Amino acid sequence: MKPDPGIEPVREVRKAVSRSVGNDPARLVAYYIELQERFAGRLQHAAGEGATEEEVAAGAASVARDPP
Repeated sequence: MKPDPGIEPVREVRKAVSRSVGNDPARLVAYYIELQERFAGRLQHAAGEGATEEEVAAGAASVARDPP
C-alpha cells in the first residue's frame, strides 16, 4: 500500500477491529453484519435505493447464510 497520511487513521481502526475478532474473516464479517443490523435506521442509501430496515436485515441474513 502506498503511504497516505490522510487514510492512515482509517487503516489503524480497521486493523484494531480485525484484531478484536482474532483476525478471523468469518467473525469480522459477522461483526460488520451485526453493526449493519443494529444501525440499519442510520444507514444512508444511494439515490433511488431507499431500502427498508426489513430489506437490510434480510440482505444481511442472506450474506450470513451464503457468503460470497
